[in-house]
Amino acid sequence: MIIGAGIAGLATAVALRQRGVDDVLVLESAPALRTEGLGLSLWANAWRAIDALDGAGGGGSVAAAVRAASGPPLRTFEFASSSGRVLKSFTLREATRNADETDDATAPSDEFRGVRRADLLRALLGALPEGSVRFGVRGEVAEAGGGDRLPRVRLVRTGDEKEDGVLEARCVVGADSARSALATGPLLALPQPRYNGYVAWRGVARGAGDGAAGGGDWRGPRGGGGGGGGGAAAAAAASATDGVPPVRIALGAGVRAGVYPLGGGDTYWFVTRNAPAGAQGADKGDPAALKAEALDAVASWQWTGMRDLIEATPAEVLSRARIGDRWTFCGQGRRERGRGAADADGGLEGVGVGRGRVTLAGDALHPMSPNLGQGGCAALEGAVVLAAALGRAFELESERGAGAGASRGGGGDVVARALRLYERERVSRTLELAVRSAAVGFALQLPYAPVVALRDAVVERVFKPTGFLDHTRYDCRAAAREVAAAVGPR
Repeated sequence: MIIGAGIAGLATAVALRQRGVDDVLVLESAPALRTEGLGLSLWANAWRAIDALDGAGGGGSVAAAVRAASGPPLRTFEFASSSGRVLKSFTLREATRNADETDDATAPSDEFRGVRRADLLRALLGALPEGSVRFGVRGEVAEAGGGDRLPRVRLVRTGDEKEDGVLEARCVVGADSARSALATGPLLALPQPRYNGYVAWRGVARGAGDGAAGGGDWRGPRGGGGGGGGGAAAAAAASATDGVPPVRIALGAGVRAGVYPLGGGDTYWFVTRNAPAGAQGADKGDPAALKAEALDAVASWQWTGMRDLIEATPAEVLSRARIGDRWTFCGQGRRERGRGAADADGGLEGVGVGRGRVTLAGDALHPMSPNLGQGGCAALEGAVVLAAALGRAFELESERGAGAGASRGGGGDVVARALRLYERERVSRTLELAVRSAAVGFALQLPYAPVVALRDAVVERVFKPTGFLDHTRYDCRAAAREVAAAVGPR
């Protein structure tokens, strides 16, 4: 059973079915598929996961649907000042490969595309049989299971808050967002995500994908241009060849903005601004007020293209959120549970963050700031790794006989053990991403003018793109094989 029909929940369901696990039920508290979230950056590590959802060959229903709905492959990246002057321009291939790699043919894929979150969710939902997702139902874990016991989940209809029965499941995956009630509740007791000190406005400008916004070119004469060291010529040539605008990150004092094209001629943008906790009120507000706030954040910028994009954004595709994260590590939030706890965790007590046959996935497990664009990518990775671990555990369970008790071997409950092994791999991977993302956010949100001038000079004259995006080289398929082998060799 999976709680939450977001990216992590639906991708896990698809990955489990790809592993032959057909009895997957997804519970979603919303009355329909959630479509908020606007644009999403899918880096090469995410595309490896998406291809894995279709099996060994890739390119099947999910991968094809997501690629068809996404924007064009993006090949260039640039940092600019708030005046629009380009500080550094480089190709994604430069930033992906390591310093000792000189042959592009041997370097890993650097595929990067922007996609609407709703399109990704629809592609994942479309790969599941009808009835796999129950909308309007919240799942509350009543018992974690483990050892001789199966987890028990209380179903609550969100429309009237009436209980709708109690179900047993072979395991429970909490994928109920960064504000996960399961993660921070008494069962797992993980801390709430911490506020990072800045707020983000996000939107999709209509008809601006060709660089036009508000009747002008957002990169054109008013937006600055020119090269800036290290790869500028290659980046400019690549951009001119395929006609696709670059990914642009513009840096101000305590304010930052980013832009990249989506499919269908639209452009995704974000603006972040330093703000005390609670200064901006609730995440959801009057759309006109949100647009005014975003415009105010960049009002002093000489690069007017950013304001053009905000003005070209309809109210229904504009949002605001406080940025936060949690640095999740193994053993965090767990409590001493007395005799039998190690057996309930498959002999691996303290290794992961779950309990018994209950685990977490996606933002519920690893809420991170968006500075690397890796939240959704990591959720897709995790779905592949979790499905591999559970697929092998269920095979072993079936070989030993039906029921939770039959899955017990020398190391305790094999399903619980598989979950702890999955958590250990995921925590190792995502903790590094979360810390790195937070560090990038800190550097790019510096508010003091003298320090900002120094930062911009470092970006322009010192920063080398080689290895900047090396975290996108990660291949979840290799990790899935390793975790499955650790659950039980074939």
